[in-house]
Parts: sequence; structure tokens; C-alpha cells
Amino acid sequence: MIVKAYKILGTTADVDTCERCGRTNLKRTVALESIDGGRVFHVGTVCGSRLAKLKAKDFRREVKAVESAQARNKRIADNRAHRAAMASWESFLAETTGITDVVNAIDALGGFVKARAAYRLATTPTA
Repeated sequence: MIVKAYKILGTTADVDTCERCGRTNLKRTVALESIDGGRVFHVGTVCGSRLAKLKAKDFRREVKAVESAQARNKRIADNRAHRAAMASWESFLAETTGITDVVNAIDALGGFVKARAAYRLATTPTA
């Protein structure tokens, strides 16, 4: 989300000092990226709202929207990666055994542990 001249990148607990006012021991800071210069800096929510020229509650709402979108995008990416891994596993089982039913293919390879070991051996790149 872009708020005025800054892009909200999210929050972090790793930086506990506001780079605008110098306040320390903050529970979290908001990472902002300057649109014109690309500089990333960390501020508290009050300073962030002042920079964005928003009320503090509106700024916090924007930050929450950004973090919700980031979490949703991560879930989508994780889900895609999981589906791809499962497709690879199922393809390996079918190609190795000639059996398309996953459970029967695993049984044909001697059980899950042996089937998974064979899959890792077949899919691990060699140096």
C-alpha cells in the first residue's frame, strides 16, 4: 500500500527505535520506503501517521491491510509450492511403479519410508 510519498513495507520487532523522533524500546516499528529516493527507514506508528498525513488509527489500518495482503500472498505461494511438490511426488510414484493410486504405489515400493527415500534419491541433484 502506498501512503502519500511512502510505501508501507510492514512491521518489525527487530528494530525498536523510531528513526524520525528517536524514541526507543518500541514494541514494533513500521518499515517505510520513500517513493522518490527508495530509502527504507523505520518509524513508530505515530511518526508514521504524521509522515503519511493520516490519523494514527487510519495509518495503523493501512499497515494492517499491507500485512494482511502479505500474509495472504505468502499463503498462496506456500500453497502453490505444496501443490507442485505433491504433483512431483505423485508423478514419481506413477512413473516408478506404473500405478496411479498413491497408496498402492507407496505399498509397491515397500512402504512410505522406502518410497520417500527412493524419491529423494531420484530428485536430489548430484554435484
